[in-house]
Amino acid sequence: DHTTQPPLPQQPNAEAEAAAAAVAAGGNKQQQQHKVNEAELEAAAAAIEAEAEAAEDAAARRRAEEVERARMRSRAWTAHKSDDGQVYYYNTLTGESSWDKPEGFTG
Repeated sequence: DHTTQPPLPQQPNAEAEAAAAAVAAGGNKQQQQHKVNEAELEAAAAAIEAEAEAAEDAAARRRAEEVERARMRSRAWTAHKSDDGQVYYYNTLTGESSWDKPEGFTG
């Protein structure tokens, strides 16, 4: 009875082991670089989002300030009657007076 046995596995030589280690190290280095790049991208995205939010907040503040200035301008006008009974309008901020009703007058 003569059966054939498979060949015994070869022992890796030092060169093969070094090559395998270099490939593994290169792969790890690439993975580490990928993680660094990913972290940098996430940090950049977070910074951009923060800048966008700050810009939106600043724009909202400017709009609110403009609305408040317009409100103050419209409230600055007061209505009065002249000696002959005609209504005129006086602006307490500018000292201007007008026979015409100012735009936005709520008095």
